[in-house]
Amino acid sequence: RKDIPNLLSAIDILTAFSNPTYAKLSMSPTKIGEAFACGIPVISNEGIGDVKDIINTIQGGLVLKDLSDESLKEASHKIKSLKEIKPRFIRERSRELLCLERASRLYRNVYTRLNQ
Repeated sequence: RKDIPNLLSAIDILTAFSNPTYAKLSMSPTKIGEAFACGIPVISNEGIGDVKDIINTIQGGLVLKDLSDESLKEASHKIKSLKEIKPRFIRERSRELLCLERASRLYRNVYTRLNQ
């Protein structure tokens, strides 16, 4: 775990592609949050948990409608603009949405409501 920031610092953009299946509807790849915490933009595809909403809310990447050649080619034309997103912007936006304190508070609220 402690090596993740150093390993991520070697990349400019993280790609997180996965075939959208029924099982993937509830998936949220941890590596996307780790990349955002390091200020790295992400390219992913739709149909993987809440990835589309997270990337769009943070404004820290690109979401492809599918993994077709056309979508991948379109993404390749946007790589330069993704690399221009300031790492600090991505870190700050992602902290608001993905920080452990927020997650802890939200889970605590759910458990409190269930136990009432």
